[in-house]
Amino acid sequence: MKHLLQMPRDHHAQTAYPLWLVLHGAFDRAEQAIAMFGPGAEVSDTFLLAPQATRPCGDGYCWSFARDAKAIHQLIETAFNSYTIDQTKLSLIGYSMGCTMGLWLIAQNPGLFRFFAALGMGSAFEPWEFDDGGIDENGLSASSRITQILLAVDRSDPAGNNAYFEDNPLRLRRLGFQVEIFRPNTGTHAVTEAMKVTVLQAIQK
Repeated sequence: MKHLLQMPRDHHAQTAYPLWLVLHGAFDRAEQAIAMFGPGAEVSDTFLLAPQATRPCGDGYCWSFARDAKAIHQLIETAFNSYTIDQTKLSLIGYSMGCTMGLWLIAQNPGLFRFFAALGMGSAFEPWEFDDGGIDENGLSASSRITQILLAVDRSDPAGNNAYFEDNPLRLRRLGFQVEIFRPNTGTHAVTEAMKVTVLQAIQK
């Protein structure tokens, strides 16, 4: 699986660093993840791992959830074996379609991620053409006491994801998750500077 890895700014082999796994949206590439959160990762002195989805989609790539989840798990294991990473400080950041990919990873790796920021999440619990059976909600529930969730959706999201907002936090809370919510109103589906600031504040708690 193609991916990009950004090292901590002042990396020392003897120091254990956090790891952020950032998942791009549909029709995009790993570079989008670096562009969105690379500067924040540098300031926070953390690794940033940006996998690239494997299914060609428009001018970029879309996630094939079951297949890509396995490949991402292998990337994480490789990072653990190659670098000194604090395995108690793994965080997920998903944008748009990357939010659903994030839920897949949480479900298949219970207890691995301490934090998940879902930015612009749409129909995460509805069937997808390439989802190979859908998200394992029992697997999700197994992480509910460990993984804190930040759900950020713009009130005027032109992608229509506001329509899914009421259902997504309700279902996550039913599974036992604590969900923090950020609802800007800037009329964009993009990750705004305000969202980035909110993610950085939440991830450092």
